[in-house]
Amino acid sequence: MASTFDGLVTSSAEGLVKVWDLDGQCCVQTIANHRGEVSCSAAVRLGGTSSLSTTEGSDASSDEGRWRLVTGCADGAVRVWSVTKPKRIEDDQDASGIDDENKDEQDNSSGADAVATAPSSDQDDACHFIGTLNPPPNIATSNEKVASIHFHPNGRYVGVCRTNGKTIVVYHVRNEAEAQRKKTRRMRRRREKGGKKASSADDDTSKKSGKKRGILDDDESEDDNEQSEGADTAGLNAGIDPESVQASDEFEYITTIRASHKIKGFTFAPFIERGGGIRVVCALATNALEVHSVAKKVEKVKGSDTTQIVYSANKLSSLDMYGHPTGVRSISLSSDDVLACTVSKSVTKVWNVNNRSCLRSIPLTSLPSGSSSYYGLCSAFLPGNTHVVI
Repeated sequence: MASTFDGLVTSSAEGLVKVWDLDGQCCVQTIANHRGEVSCSAAVRLGGTSSLSTTEGSDASSDEGRWRLVTGCADGAVRVWSVTKPKRIEDDQDASGIDDENKDEQDNSSGADAVATAPSSDQDDACHFIGTLNPPPNIATSNEKVASIHFHPNGRYVGVCRTNGKTIVVYHVRNEAEAQRKKTRRMRRRREKGGKKASSADDDTSKKSGKKRGILDDDESEDDNEQSEGADTAGLNAGIDPESVQASDEFEYITTIRASHKIKGFTFAPFIERGGGIRVVCALATNALEVHSVAKKVEKVKGSDTTQIVYSANKLSSLDMYGHPTGVRSISLSSDDVLACTVSKSVTKVWNVNNRSCLRSIPLTSLPSGSSSYYGLCSAFLPGNTHVVI
């Protein structure tokens, strides 16, 4: 997982995540604060290791060493962990490089000094919880089990897909400088909010004097919006140090990809489009593939001269895969043994027997609306082999 720490992360249905040291062949940490089954996980160095990261800017070197672990759980929460080399391993590596003379001096040192320099349990951990991924409050989301999490090869984007869902939530990963600026703004809003609470006594005095507080006086800060985003996961983020970089500082929601059917899996295409966009390939439950593009463009903010980056997701193409999405109920051959017809739930397919290719897929829906579908049970070719009865 890191240049100086060869690690492996495993997750299980019992709700545990284990971090293993491949050099020492031992478990260095067990994470047990998940609620239910840990269905998926992904670890990546932010900024990536391939040449693709250069297309996003020249700040890839600033992300050196920023490793993150993202886990998806049955409770629907997407947790983010900062991955570092355990203090215990650093001490072992430092001790191995000490000369014999210095080693003898350290062996004669007092036990009190050894206790004082002993790392705490937090320092021994390789993964440190930094928050959860939550879309803005105006974006509808589901609390179903997280099915899959994938990072773009350049390490700048991450997608989250849930079980029985038709959407993929995409986040952009800020570079280290942007994350620090976001943290500075968050801390400034936190201090301003604390100042407003301190001045609540003055507000009570004004109320007693008969002065009513106007709507314009009640300024809603961005910090309040962030709290409303994680209303369902407020307990998960309760133990995070506000002075440290959090997941909300590094990950920014950009868009939601909507497929035509339930998504069984997805992946990012390993290239960057012109203008900085990305492509996502989705595998649907109907044995079809869809390619979606997440375009990136710069727009002016209404009423000001400033600009902002806006992302939009669009469907580019689809590919209907051969085969039935459900079990085949009937097979029939034409009189000349050239064509074959197979029937399954809500779809009929006509095949060429010689080259074994699918000539046409016919949905069994009510015409012309197509709002309801039928369950095919049997089939037969009519004389002339130009019509099929289902």
